[in-house]
Amino acid sequence: MPAWTIWYVEAFPPLVALSLVAAWRWGATTELLVAFLYLAATDLQKIFTGVAGIRFVHFEPAVATIDIALLFGLSVLAHRRPSVWIIGSAALQLIGCLAHVAKAVQPAMPALVYEILMGSTGYPLLLLLWIGIAGSKRRAAREARNGLRPGG
Repeated sequence: MPAWTIWYVEAFPPLVALSLVAAWRWGATTELLVAFLYLAATDLQKIFTGVAGIRFVHFEPAVATIDIALLFGLSVLAHRRPSVWIIGSAALQLIGCLAHVAKAVQPAMPALVYEILMGSTGYPLLLLLWIGIAGSKRRAAREARNGLRPGG
């Protein structure tokens, strides 16, 4: 793995954890659930990915299962609480899942390409979550100004 990608990979879990704290502090139920799903998926992928240096050389069924489960969770939330950020998150996760399909169809795909395809949606997903948290915070402030009960 090129040296610059180490920062990309290593900075992600702490940002996911901080996103969970931000969702707990300023977000509503949907943002908190999404942040929890991201943290669970990130931790599970760390546990189930192969040994460094040989991971992503072959199709990773455990990682694919985690990604599909996250896609399912995001899709259910997008159906129950439709908003642009959560629908976009489900769509991005679908794109990430397609990396597993590509590796299964083309086993000769280089490990770095597979890893980049699979992980390229991580930061955009976090960005969409942060947009959702900011929107929730603005909505709560507006409801407080108008004397309405905050919604979740």
